[in-house]
Amino acid sequence: MTTSTHPPGAHPAPLAPSRSPAPPLARPAPPRLPLRRLAGVALTTFGSTFALAIALVTLIDPPSATACGADCAITLASHRFATVLGIPALAWAAALHAALGAITWALALSPPHRHALLQSAQLTLVAALLAGSATYLVIGLVTDVRCAICLAMHALAVVAALGAAITPRAPVHAPAPRRLAAALLAVAAWLALAWGLGQLTARARAAAPSPSAATDRWLAAVCDPSTCPDAAHFGPEALPDDDASLVLARGPGPTLVAWLDLDCPACRADFAAQEPLYRRLVHEGRGLRLVFRASSRACDARADHGDPSRCEAPSAIICAARHAGPDAALDLLQRELSAAPGYFTRDDRRQALAALTATAARCFDAELALGPRGTLAAHAEAARRLAAAARTHPGCASEGEDAPWWCFAATPSFAIAHATPPRPSTEPTARALAWSTATGELRADVLERCLELP
Repeated sequence: MTTSTHPPGAHPAPLAPSRSPAPPLARPAPPRLPLRRLAGVALTTFGSTFALAIALVTLIDPPSATACGADCAITLASHRFATVLGIPALAWAAALHAALGAITWALALSPPHRHALLQSAQLTLVAALLAGSATYLVIGLVTDVRCAICLAMHALAVVAALGAAITPRAPVHAPAPRRLAAALLAVAAWLALAWGLGQLTARARAAAPSPSAATDRWLAAVCDPSTCPDAAHFGPEALPDDDASLVLARGPGPTLVAWLDLDCPACRADFAAQEPLYRRLVHEGRGLRLVFRASSRACDARADHGDPSRCEAPSAIICAARHAGPDAALDLLQRELSAAPGYFTRDDRRQALAALTATAARCFDAELALGPRGTLAAHAEAARRLAAAARTHPGCASEGEDAPWWCFAATPSFAIAHATPPRPSTEPTARALAWSTATGELRADVLERCLELP
């Protein structure tokens, strides 16, 4: 029988728990890279930033429409739906993208307890962005407005909205009134930005010259039917010899000298507008000469980079004029420029000439056989003389593609050649530069005035 060693009334002390070794502390897992969030923020940032830049540039320097038979650009400031509550629609779009970009970055950098409010604000802006883009897309389709800027803004709106859609959403913990207040605050910021951009745009346009006044000045300089650029007139040095040019018409007055490259896309596009003028000069017995761009070495199969096929089209036109008349030459020129380079073969051209006269077909074979000693070599030398005469001509300070169309620096080039030297040019430089941009039908009008045609 065992006896307790504890005094009466005392409770035994609890046994001490056995000490076991503590487990090692677990290292926290490295944070996972939120790829979806990064992709969403990147897409929204790209779309909104690009759209904001386009809108601001267009608001500061809006595209203007020009007349004179050219295709007029859609002027955003003149469309009846271009303003909303007196503020340009582009200002609304710019403010919307600016607010959306700011909210998106605030959502990406904010602590989690604010995500619900910022998500509500972002969702409100995305809904407004898509609704506005869809509305103006329908307006453009209904009113048949072809506007590249509008289409770019619509596409960027979809990109920005897609970025917001793929961004992962945090659980919503904020009460509905607070989320509604955040959405209203985002709308208020959008309205304030749009109003501010509208005011800045209005002040900038008030300080700048009126677009209509600028257009009127340009039209007065370029489209006045009673004027002609003085620099387009040349003396006898610009009149090529008979054997160095294609003489389609002679007359006592000025002669139109045209330098054409049958492989040049600009010559092809311009010929449709110039052909009626050529026909008129031929039928009225006025002066018209064509100089074809060619190289004498290009017609020599034995020379470096020689390619006689490049000489076939101009040689065929020369033979048509020589043995079938100017109308036949213009018909063949129209045929050549209506097809892509290389479409017609040598046999095609020989058959077309044979349908005119047998002599024209034999002329074609003879010109190709002469190669560097043929007529095109004389055309090449005449073009060099024209370019040399133009270097010191008034209004021909620039070279290359930027030179005016009367400077024989690029094809197509046109000049008005006179038997006597023309009067010195007193035309302002700005006006001469305005004339130098004339193409197509506008250039045909200018040339008619230069030739003093009624």
